[in-house]
Amino acid sequence: MTDQEKLQMEFNRLIGRIARSPFSVAAVARHAGVGSGWLRNVSAGRRPLKKSTFDLVERAFHDLEKDKPGISDEEGFRLYRLALALVIRHADEHLPDLAGADIQTVLDQDPARRATEDPVWLQAAHLRRAALYLAYVMFPLTQARLGRIVALSKAAVSLAINDIEKDREGKSSRFEKLFAFYEGLK
Repeated sequence: MTDQEKLQMEFNRLIGRIARSPFSVAAVARHAGVGSGWLRNVSAGRRPLKKSTFDLVERAFHDLEKDKPGISDEEGFRLYRLALALVIRHADEHLPDLAGADIQTVLDQDPARRATEDPVWLQAAHLRRAALYLAYVMFPLTQARLGRIVALSKAAVSLAINDIEKDREGKSSRFEKLFAFYEGLK
């Protein structure tokens, strides 16, 4: 079996999972940024399937599954605040240079300012990054939903989460104890 045939088989399985889910193929296609007609043509074998497009569709479906429709943005914001409170408490106990912040001060710091010379803004940026990551891994919130909740672009949220993941892979995350503890609770 060729790689293309394997990919097509995986794609057909994915389309089957989508059909059994509460989401339409059109909704998943829209979320992935591809046309639903294109997906139908790929399913029928009338169009070639690329690995990159398969990955887009699979990630879009995963995001839609994770972003439970029962959670409103208000509830998502509460979950983000909870993650932020946990990060602040961890900082107070283990990271003296980030200690002493309160939730409202972090929320009041506008990420768009990029005021890296302002110690309060910089402290809030570090705490916000860790809270975004914790909220993403602990709760059913997509990066797009987190972006809406905290008024950041999906790209900014993705960058923050990817930075934390790279830090964790390199064993250099200042919040590793916190992340490991809460991931152990899942």
